[in-house]
Amino acid sequence: MHAYSTQEVADLLGENPNKIRAYAKACLPNIKKNSSGHYRFSFQDLVLLKAANNLFMSNAKSNKIWKSLRSLRNHLPHDRPLSSIRVAAHGDKIIVSETNKSWEVDSGQTIMNFLVKDIEKIAGPSLYASIDKYLGKANTADEWFSLALEFDQVGGQQDACLAYREALKINSSHTSSLINLGRILHKEKNYDEAEQLYSEALSVDPENSIAAFNLGVIFEDKGYPKDAIQAYKISIDIKPDMIDAHYNLALLYKKLGDEKSSLKHFSTFQNLFDKG
Repeated sequence: MHAYSTQEVADLLGENPNKIRAYAKACLPNIKKNSSGHYRFSFQDLVLLKAANNLFMSNAKSNKIWKSLRSLRNHLPHDRPLSSIRVAAHGDKIIVSETNKSWEVDSGQTIMNFLVKDIEKIAGPSLYASIDKYLGKANTADEWFSLALEFDQVGGQQDACLAYREALKINSSHTSSLINLGRILHKEKNYDEAEQLYSEALSVDPENSIAAFNLGVIFEDKGYPKDAIQAYKISIDIKPDMIDAHYNLALLYKKLGDEKSSLKHFSTFQNLFDKG
């Protein structure tokens, strides 16, 4: 069975190796290492890391989700292509979809299954048509936002971006559109515009912990650890149980040589994680 290196996983998922290591530490407590001490990931690990990355980028923040991801590894098949397995968060539940079934991780309960390709067959003719046809039908920012969500949920990122922008033309303070558009651009590594959108969202809604947290991630990705720390601190001031912010702060402080602060935030992360 092929073992993937950290760099291979990073290349496959389009993320930087440091983020892959962070996901591994959070979700894979018994990860294997080679004789040099480097991580070696199995197919199951790769699926889990892909899920963690997707959930992170979709702003699915829940202590229970982190715990469910850790338990998911033992239930993954060994011989499926990566593209055939999808993992999503519905509230604080993790749903796994395979070719002919879907199930909820914690309960094991089988649920109705709709893979993305099935959704595309059903919704594709209307959703994937040019967004121009909707120009006269959506009149409010909320209507454009709802349309953007539909595109977003079936992978129509380009059309989703256009719809989020239409929402913002009508209401430049539409926080959810600012954050969601920023998320897509962030994933596409358009860091400057994503940063601007997150900053605007936080300016509009100073109590939005997601906007502050996402700013922290942007600053990390741009190589500004001190700015990232300040943004993560803001997200924690707003929402003290922001588990991902504590975890990222622990890693950043350790990288900067501040072991005391790193230990403090890692301890908080562990306590929140154990509470589920």
